Amino acid sequence: MLLCEECGNHIEATWKFCPNCNHKIIPRIKEIDNLILNDSIVNLEIKHESVSPFQIEDEIKTAERLFDSGMLERSKLHLIDLLKQTTDILWINSIEYRLANILYEEKAWKHAEIKYLKCLDFYESEYANEQLDNLELQDKLWFILFYLGDIMFNKRQYNHAAEYFLECFQRYKGSQRGALALLRLANCTNAQGDFESTLTNLDMCIQSCKEHDLFYYQDESVEARAYLLRGILLQSEGYIEESEKSFKECYQFYVAEGLDIPEHHWDILSRFDFSL
Repeated sequence: MLLCEECGNHIEATWKFCPNCNHKIIPRIKEIDNLILNDSIVNLEIKHESVSPFQIEDEIKTAERLFDSGMLERSKLHLIDLLKQTTDILWINSIEYRLANILYEEKAWKHAEIKYLKCLDFYESEYANEQLDNLELQDKLWFILFYLGDIMFNKRQYNHAAEYFLECFQRYKGSQRGALALLRLANCTNAQGDFESTLTNLDMCIQSCKEHDLFYYQDESVEARAYLLRGILLQSEGYIEESEKSFKECYQFYVAEGLDIPEHHWDILSRFDFSL
């Protein structure tokens, strides 16, 4: 049974408007999967009146609010409808980038990868470099490379994931984002059983974090996470004394910063007496 997204009234798939609140009914995702993955809107054969850049910007903000509220499908549908209304290459790729982010959040790895690769080609082009503010461009390129690395890692393609995270680090070396890339690169080398490379990447990550302000990713301190992973790695290889030192440094980091220790960190740290 289909329900109106606005008022919750029962509706039929063939209706254009809800009879209860007059809300416009947008086709469901399964009816527009071909649109999401289409390489070019030129092939859609849909005629729409062009909208102004100000309208597009407002509509993108609306889609972002839906995204931030967890309404991924509504945000996706909103962006797809907007995609049909512009032929401007900058706006098209801006919308495609946001669609890729939604697909990433939905763990639709294959579809997200396709869109991110298309966006990467565009945002690395000379045209994009000339038209976009450098900070905006670098911000998009960072997330595209990072999320591509994440997608490859989740697909257990660790070599490809490592390549993306290494490129992230090399492009953003000396920044918080560079430190985060090193942390994820360590995850890749660890998954491949490369102890030395993993330890080196974690040490470089910790050093980079010390050179910058406190940095969080997904509600977790990058520096603390690196200490914890370093301890786990050393412990797994039988370096007990060195591992306990890393766990202590992780604990002392939280104390020094006056931060609460996340439960999943405390599960490990609570096994040790750091008062000695």
